[in-house]
Amino acid sequence: MKHFDFENRWQELTCFIPVYDGKYGNCSELWLDSGEKIKLPVKATNVLKSLARVFSLDLTTLKQKYRRRLQKGKLVPLPFHHDLVLVPFKVRQAVVKDDGVVGYAVYSRVVAFDAVSEGGYLSKLIFTNDLELKTYHTVTTVEDRLYQAELALKSYRQLYLDKGAGQVMPQLREGQVFYLITRCPGVEHVSVKPDRKIICQGNHK
Repeated sequence: MKHFDFENRWQELTCFIPVYDGKYGNCSELWLDSGEKIKLPVKATNVLKSLARVFSLDLTTLKQKYRRRLQKGKLVPLPFHHDLVLVPFKVRQAVVKDDGVVGYAVYSRVVAFDAVSEGGYLSKLIFTNDLELKTYHTVTTVEDRLYQAELALKSYRQLYLDKGAGQVMPQLREGQVFYLITRCPGVEHVSVKPDRKIICQGNHK
C-alpha cells in the first residue's frame, strides 16, 4: 500500500474505484494518467473526501447543489475544478452492504465508451491512457451520465470562470495607465481623477 499526495498530484488522476484486496480487504485503487494503479487502504468515499479537502469543498453542499442544477437523484457528477469533474459509476458488486460500489471517473479523461457483456458488466469506459473501466450501467446510462458531466462543467464555468464573459476590455497602448476598480466594504463610490489619483467616497469604520 502506498500514500498518495492528493494536494500535489490530483491532476494525475484518471479515476478511482473501490476494490477488494486479499491482504487489506476493502480498499480503493487510483488509476493515474501514466497507467500506474495505486491501492490505498481506505474506501472510495474517503478518497472523495480527501479530494474535497484539497479544494476546501463541503461535499454535502456540493452534491445538493448539482442535484438541483441537473435535476437528478443521488449520483451526480461533481465538479471540484474545471479539470476535475468526477463522474460516478457502479463498478462492482459489494460483498457487504456498506463496502461501496461506486467509483469516479475524471470526465476529461474519458474518450469513449462501449457495450460489453461479461460477468454482469454492461459497458466500459475508455480513457486517454487506453485503460478501460467496466461498469454495471447500460451504454444509455453511461451516455447520459457523461452528458450530465458536461452540463455540470458548463455550470461550474458559468459560476466561477466566466464572470467576465462579454465584457469588452479597452485597447491597451504603450504608455497608458489603467486601474482595476473593485467594490470595497464601506466604500460607496470610487472614481479616477484626471491626475490619476483614485478617490474613494463613503463611510469607513
